[in-house]
Amino acid sequence: MSLSLETLGAGYGGIPVVQEVSLALAPGEILGMVGRNGVGKTTLVKAVAGLLPQVSGCVRLAGEEVTACAAHERALRGMGYVPQGRGIFPKLTVLENLRMGERIGGGHDPRHYDQVLEWFPRLRERLRQVAGTLSGGEQQMLSIGRVLIGKPSLLVLEPDGFSWKHSLS
Repeated sequence: MSLSLETLGAGYGGIPVVQEVSLALAPGEILGMVGRNGVGKTTLVKAVAGLLPQVSGCVRLAGEEVTACAAHERALRGMGYVPQGRGIFPKLTVLENLRMGERIGGGHDPRHYDQVLEWFPRLRERLRQVAGTLSGGEQQMLSIGRVLIGKPSLLVLEPDGFSWKHSLS
């Protein structure tokens, strides 16, 4: 699925964080954003996903404008979103978390599970385990797997915060 942004601007409480971002991704293309903490990576991703209102510009999925669409409407149109910090349901089992992803993709399809569990075999071993007891890496696999169960046409992963130190020597 293609994604295009035209002069997109977003921020918090009237304070602009990203301004006039334009880009176009064709189906199958991959884009990664790199930058220090606080430069707007998460703000941009949240605006694209519909979790943060845009203050200017336009978002298009497969050529269709979705700027005014809420996050759930964008998901129903094929945008999968993996939040920062995993965003799993810690009291549900791994299998129950994966089932939550079905809601977007049109229902239960065993082939979707087979594919996700092939990509993340560790989850297959832990289907009955409570998700909150998984390791951090396993929780990240679950978060991505839950979105993939819904068979999105576009996958948007929110950047995880990390410390970046640079030496000028």
